[in-house]
Amino acid sequence: GKTETMYEIAEFLRERGVTVSCLPQHVEQWVTKGYMEAMQTDKGAQYFAAFATLQDYAVRESFIATHHTLYDVILVERHASTTLDVFDRSMEVHNLFAAVNSISDFLHNPSRTIYLKNTPAVCYTRTQRRARSTDMAFAEETFIEMNKAHEDMMTKRKALGGEILESDALGADSHHHLIKSIATSMGYHLTVPV
Repeated sequence: GKTETMYEIAEFLRERGVTVSCLPQHVEQWVTKGYMEAMQTDKGAQYFAAFATLQDYAVRESFIATHHTLYDVILVERHASTTLDVFDRSMEVHNLFAAVNSISDFLHNPSRTIYLKNTPAVCYTRTQRRARSTDMAFAEETFIEMNKAHEDMMTKRKALGGEILESDALGADSHHHLIKSIATSMGYHLTVPV
């Protein structure tokens, strides 16, 4: 998954002298606080976006603003705009994010996006295997729609001047080579230790 891959990229870079900080989503806290379960209610997606993801984005943006000079690389799991462009397109959530964004520009177009491509079928199977109660309601068709939304979002980010570092998670010879490929696409042309 994306969290594990983020930490593996960080470790790969650290082993080569690059200073890295990882800013994950706090899924465990979302579960503990009931945000994940709330997603199953009528307004659940909006509730989740407002209280879980928005809180994460604000904390992470604050960290970046105060610590960006301490690291060569800061890896952020899922940019705030992904919530709006892929997962929750409701006007209420857009308005809430816009209001917070007027105070802290956390919706800025990311300068770089690491895009781990996978097929909707693989994502659906992985979600079913993970067996979180909140994920079980998603039909395979949902993953096809989210894949299209992700593709559209990458096109939008690129049009706004962002760099898309695309890695095919299925086409990699091994997970180690996938990590090396991502690091190389980030500008760290590093050799794989034997």
